[in-house]
Amino acid sequence: MEYEKYFGQVLEFGELIREYYHAGEAQRAALGYQIQHSRFLAEYEKEQTRMEVNVLNKITCQTQRIKRDFVASMAVPGSDEPGGEERVQMPYHCHNYLELVYVLRGRYVQYINGIRHEHKAGEFCLLNPNVVHRDAVCRANDVILFFCMSPSYVYSDLAAYFDPHPELKAFMEYKLGRSARQYVLFAPAPETLAEAESVMEQLLKENHEKKPGHHIILRGLVVRLFSLLVREGWYQVHWEDPQKTQESILADITQYIRRHPQASSRRQVAEHFHFNPDYLNRLVTRASGRCYTAYVRDLLLEETAARLTGSGESIRSILQDMGYSNRGYFNRIFSEKYGMLPNQYRKDNKTG
Repeated sequence: MEYEKYFGQVLEFGELIREYYHAGEAQRAALGYQIQHSRFLAEYEKEQTRMEVNVLNKITCQTQRIKRDFVASMAVPGSDEPGGEERVQMPYHCHNYLELVYVLRGRYVQYINGIRHEHKAGEFCLLNPNVVHRDAVCRANDVILFFCMSPSYVYSDLAAYFDPHPELKAFMEYKLGRSARQYVLFAPAPETLAEAESVMEQLLKENHEKKPGHHIILRGLVVRLFSLLVREGWYQVHWEDPQKTQESILADITQYIRRHPQASSRRQVAEHFHFNPDYLNRLVTRASGRCYTAYVRDLLLEETAARLTGSGESIRSILQDMGYSNRGYFNRIFSEKYGMLPNQYRKDNKTG
């Protein structure tokens, strides 16, 4: 598949990002300007809500709405360093559209409802509009395609194909999807995959050229693609228990707070995960039984207590690292939890 001619601006953007991270301070300002004014971001803004890019810290994407019924895009190639795609944390988000992900080459890592999934070459994943997910930054040689569609775009045309597949039909109606946050995995046989790739190339061509009537042709090609994916009847419809989803996302939030205790305010954590602060508080309360403030206070106290007994650092240094600027306040809340002051706790519980 000749994807390069359809996604030249994506490949160019990926190269700019890689140059930025390997550049010296003198070159970064100019590269940052090129990134913010790149063809990729300009095209993205025409098709979807604005992608936010902070090249100093991380690349983040909030792709919540599409401005057309059908949009084709490609994952920005990332670093070729071992494990690089796992080090950059993309934010959790959800769409108002169906997203069909196809791994053309390599592999692709997604966290869907907090669960890690690794998709291999030749596999598809169809995400419900409500599913909460985040994507790991793909590697330099991985090629991942996205086909985004409004929920009503092809449903009437697909109904006949999905009648023998009630789970898929329910997914497209998303009667189950609204409560169960479904996604579907497809892994077609090699001969079907070859046909599917041919259809996808036609989709890319029509979407790129936009000749008169292309929107009608696109609609027909999307129907043809799905008819191939369900032809063999091999697919897996997934849904997660809401409590399990919340616990998985809470684990990510907990890990982030432990790594960044000085940036653990509700506003800062909500901003990192692209959640509304009130939603973050509700999520933590449902998953942990404590409000956000109480959960973080106990978490940081436990981390501080572990460092008091497991290291020889000074108490002052530990408190600075953990974001406590008021020693008197810390002593009070520590005593409330452990029944003694930090010095005595260290003395009574010292390990090693």
